[in-house]
Amino acid sequence: MLPRSDCLAIEAGKGAVVSQATFASSNGGEEPDEILIAAAKVCADRGDYETAASILSRLMMRGTALHQAFVVKAILHEGAGEDDLAVDCYQRALLLEPRDIELHARLGLLQARMGHFSQATEALRNAIALGHKSATEVTERWVARSADRLARLLTPKRS
Repeated sequence: MLPRSDCLAIEAGKGAVVSQATFASSNGGEEPDEILIAAAKVCADRGDYETAASILSRLMMRGTALHQAFVVKAILHEGAGEDDLAVDCYQRALLLEPRDIELHARLGLLQARMGHFSQATEALRNAIALGHKSATEVTERWVARSADRLARLLTPKRS
């Protein structure tokens, strides 16, 4: 169960605030995975990274919703400037959901920011390849813009 200090969580998909007791009574004493992911995001948005990490660790111990937990954990690490840990979490999430287009793109942009251009190029190419097979037009454009930004970073400047 969520700590007493986090008795309120965002109900996934509805944006409504509901009490912890509602979740506990409807799910045999445990909050649904979606609620824990949402609660971790809310804590992270408030700057309470310790509680967010604790919630994610509990979720990961269950062995469910691991993909989402790794993604949120990567975002927490990235926000804290722990880029190597963020890359590790993104890569673990990709092992679980290798067709996650946005995740490939996020990983590519992070690696470009870190100066790891060959890995960044590979990740963004993966995102583009997946995008052309299964993504919506909007996602394809977003991935293409990310690849264009990376290409500009990699292009030598002429004097």
